[in-house]
Amino acid sequence: MPSLQRRIQVPLLFAGAVLALSGCSASSRSGHSGTDASSKNTYDRNGKLTPTGEIARLRVERDRLAQANELLEQELAETHEDLKRIEQQFAIYEERLASDQGKAAAVAASAEARIRCEKLERERPNAMADSTDRYVKELIASSELMIKKQNYAAAQFFAERANHTMSSAERRATIESKATTRKVAVDSANVREGPGQAYTVVDRLSTGATLLCWGSANDWYHVRTPSGVEGWIHASLVR
Repeated sequence: MPSLQRRIQVPLLFAGAVLALSGCSASSRSGHSGTDASSKNTYDRNGKLTPTGEIARLRVERDRLAQANELLEQELAETHEDLKRIEQQFAIYEERLASDQGKAAAVAASAEARIRCEKLERERPNAMADSTDRYVKELIASSELMIKKQNYAAAQFFAERANHTMSSAERRATIESKATTRKVAVDSANVREGPGQAYTVVDRLSTGATLLCWGSANDWYHVRTPSGVEGWIHASLVR
């Protein structure tokens, strides 16, 4: 019996060893298979299996979009720079245009004032008083000086001022050419700022003072006194 048991135990032990080795081999293969799986797959935070290939694809797509976005930003920056250059160029053109137009206008106004002054002196020498004549010539000289300094706005201002002064002088000369004279007929007569008793007194004249009269309103004459003051005097005070 002991001999038989030993004969039975030996094969059983051998079979157990074989099974054990087989189990180790299977376990080894199973472990190797798990390593392969782990190299191809990963787990998310919820414990769910996510294919590594999909993650890789998403990473590639992310990188591609990042590169595309960077290129777009570069193109946008270049576009902004181009717009700035265009705006600057337009500003230069507008400034140049305005400068040319300003120069042309100033030169024309100054020349007009010069020609007009010379014509006025030649054809109507008494149109401007000496002080007015000097003032106009100073304005024209200032205008011409500003043109040389390329300050066209100031040049045009002085020229237009000269033209305006001459226009006023011409109107005054025209009015005065049609004016009549009056003499104060009372001991003391008030010359007022306007045609009425409510206006301020601007001059006071005595008997015999000669007045230049070039207009009237109701019973008031528009006059200039011997001292050059302009105002209004009531018709009852003159003859």
